[in-house]
Amino acid sequence: MILADAEKEMNRLMLLMEAGLEAYREAPAVEAAKERDYRRLRSLKFLEAPEGTAAQREAWVDAESADARYERDVARGLVLASRESVRARAAQLSALQSLMNAHRAEAEFARTTG
Repeated sequence: MILADAEKEMNRLMLLMEAGLEAYREAPAVEAAKERDYRRLRSLKFLEAPEGTAAQREAWVDAESADARYERDVARGLVLASRESVRARAAQLSALQSLMNAHRAEAEFARTTG
């Protein structure tokens, strides 16, 4: 591996990691807001629910709040995805560092035994 190529790749991975970290910093607040909105809507819908059994009222509230639940679940997924993105970039950087260390050790060996 050419050192310049390794440096370019490391810079690329660092930029991706920074973007992932920024998303990971923002995602929990978005998730919390979506959770708050979902719970608030469910509470209000329970007050508006038509008469019926508890199961019927629960089903009605679930139907009325399905979109808010979907938005909350998507936000939760984005938190997980952003965390995995950061982990993946860290693993890629670690692999690149290991490869560079192996090349350095090989070069040192060739220099001392050659």
